Formats: sequence, C-alpha cells, structure tokens
Amino acid sequence: MKPKTLVIAVTFFLVANCTIAHCFSSMIFYDLEHSSQQDQLTEKEKENKKRNQEAIDELNAFIKNLEKDNKTDKAEALKAMRDHIKKNRTKDPGTVIDEAADEGKKTANLKDNKKEIREYVDTIHSTVIKKIFNLIISARGTGRTTGHIADLSVTNNSDQFVSLTPQLLYIPGRDKYQGYIIYIPEPITVAPGTSTTLPIPGYCANPHVPPVPLNEPMPSPSEWIPIQIIPSGGFEIDGHPPTVPEPMNPPGGSTGPPQHTTPIRISDQVPVPGYDPSMTNTVQASPGYSEDKGSDSDIKVTYPGTQVEIEGSIDPDIDPTIFGQLAATGLTAIIDNVDTIQNSGIYITPFSNDKEKEKETIIQQTFWIYVAVILGKDYDKEDFANNVYKQFENATGKTVTSLPPEQKEQVDGGVDDFWTVYTAVGIEAKVFSQEESPTIHNSKR
Repeated sequence: MKPKTLVIAVTFFLVANCTIAHCFSSMIFYDLEHSSQQDQLTEKEKENKKRNQEAIDELNAFIKNLEKDNKTDKAEALKAMRDHIKKNRTKDPGTVIDEAADEGKKTANLKDNKKEIREYVDTIHSTVIKKIFNLIISARGTGRTTGHIADLSVTNNSDQFVSLTPQLLYIPGRDKYQGYIIYIPEPITVAPGTSTTLPIPGYCANPHVPPVPLNEPMPSPSEWIPIQIIPSGGFEIDGHPPTVPEPMNPPGGSTGPPQHTTPIRISDQVPVPGYDPSMTNTVQASPGYSEDKGSDSDIKVTYPGTQVEIEGSIDPDIDPTIFGQLAATGLTAIIDNVDTIQNSGIYITPFSNDKEKEKETIIQQTFWIYVAVILGKDYDKEDFANNVYKQFENATGKTVTSLPPEQKEQVDGGVDDFWTVYTAVGIEAKVFSQEESPTIHNSKR
C-alpha cells in the first residue's frame, strides 16, 4: 500500500472510530438523562398523587364534619357527596368534587325545598374548591361610600381556570365602619397561577358611620352575604359597570383545546332570597328585630313593595342576613325606579346638568333615608343639609352661614330640591309610605 493511501485509510479509520465512540457515549448519556427524567417524572407523579390524596382526605373530613352537624334534608345531600368521594379517591380532586356536587343535588329532586338544597350544595362545592385550589380572596377599602368602594383581590394558586360568578352581596359593617351592598356584574375568569384585582361598585348601608379607609382590610369575603336579587337595569355606577382588568380574561383566539373553568362564589355563605311580603313574620321573629323603632323620622319606611310600615328596627350585628335582605331589596327597588322620577321633567336639582352624578346621588341618599329608619336611627333633611354644608366648606373654605343671604338661599334651595326628589323616588320605589310622607311639590323652578 502506498504511503498516501495508508494515511487516507488511517484517517478514515480514526474518524469512523471516533464517530462510533461519540455515538456510543451519546447513547449512554441519553440513556442516563432519559432515566433521570423518568425518575423525576415518577417523583412528580408521586408528589401529585400524594397531594391529591391529602386533598381528598381533607375534602372528605370537611364534608363529614358538616354532615355531623346537619340533621335536615341537607344531610342526605352531604352523605351522597361523601359517598362519591370515598369511591373515587384516585381521581383528580377537582373532578371528584364536581361529580360529588352533582350527586348531592340529585337527592334534592323529590324534595319540596329542592332549590334550597341545591343552593346549599353549590355553596359547599364553591367553598371546597377554594380550599383545595388554595384560592386567596381578600378586599380592601377605597375610603368611598358610593361607587368604587373596594378592590377585590383574587390569587389562583391552582393549575386550573376559575371564574367568579355574578352576584349581589351585603358586606356587614365591622369595627365601626359602614356596611355595603355590592355587585359583581359579570363572570370574572382568573387564569392558573395568576393574581388580579377587581374594582367593586357599591352603596353604603349606614349613613352614620365612616367608610372603610383607603387600603384598610374589608371584612372577610367568606362572610359576605349573597342576596338573590339584582336590579333589572343592572347595578351601574356613574353610568358604567367597573372595568374588568385585562389579566382576568384569558386572551381569545387560542387554537388549543378549550380550558375547563370552575365557577366559584366569593362568599362561603349560602345565598338567600331578597325580601318578599311573605317574610314579614320572619323579619319580626328575628333576634335582631326590636319593636322599639328608635327613629322618629317624618318619612315612614315600608316593607319593600308594600304600604306596610316597618314599625320596628333591626340590628345588623345580631342578624346581618335579615338586614341584608331588606337593605338589598330596598336598594334594588330604588335603582329600578330612579329613572322614572329623574326623567319625568318635573324635578330639577343642582346636579341636573350631570345626569349620572345626579342619579348616583339620588340612589345613595334615598337608600340612606330608607336604611337609617331600619337601623332605628334618623337620616332626615337636617342631616342631609349638614352634609351639604360640610362639603361646601371643604370645597370652598367658606361656611354656608357666612354667605350673603341670596347665596345661602341658593344652597338651601338646592337642599330642598334634592330632598323632594329623594322622597319622590322612595314613594315610586314603594319603600316610603305615600300616605304618611311629606307632600311632594313640583320642584321645577
């Protein structure tokens, strides 16, 4: 063999053998890496399985505890849920509780109170989902009495989409701060592993205590009371529902498979209906009800939708549910009827050139008159005038009493005009007694 040929042959031999060696070492490296990945996957699967089993055990214990303390038809629904959970321990906890809720609701089909049982099961379902998904829901005040009264924060630590359901709720007053009626106007989707904040619209439910200060914690959302009543025209503040932040809505146009979204409720309390006339005896039997009216208001407040005067008072600290039902029903009646008075062309106010500001003011002030009497207190024309005087002083640095007579007369005339409209709206909404309330005059000047 010629030297040149030998060199070429050796070169090819070395290259070939190096390539073989490289391939061989790569195969060994791949096998080791693949084995390591499989071990890691197995460990992850084990960890997930352990976590799921812990969640199932916690879920079973939670429902068993509820079942132990419940001797009504709801106990049968709880037992059906727990039986399903025990039989399906190897499934994903989210799937198990979804199926268990369906089983629980089936027990209600032949019951007279089936709607009540289904609402109870749905509430338990939502509460458990928040537990096993490790959802964190909290709220902070804005320092406002009307409009954007709070910010609701939701952190979704799960690997699934969740959606807050639309709902109206009464937030009980706490620590000498006012309570509120608030409304979540539309479903709000929160993606896995994200946090988001939603501005909450609402109205103050006590005119004699201050709002929750800016960034101070609100009462726990788990304690808020869902009321099954919504104004027919919505719950708009300043003419618009609150804007939903973009992160709360998953982007559209996805070509992937549709994501399952689990509905949840903000509160852990079972929803209650709004007030209806059949509940009058229930109201008067409430531990929070007192025959001592406490209020000597000239305006007679009635049970919503009736001409029956509320002749006692209700302490919301003792029975927040009954108070919330009356307050929410009265507020929705006011909202539903404010347009009739505002657009009648009969009445004018200092805000008549700004209809949305005027509407928000009319709703809140009329609601305050109504709810103050239920609380056993007064919110009368003098209280309203004092508020106007304070706002004027804060805005101008001058007191109303120091104004020239003709300017003071204009301010007082505005107070008169507003009070006449509040009274007209309350009567139209059937929350003020028409027979007993002061005469309403044409306010158009």
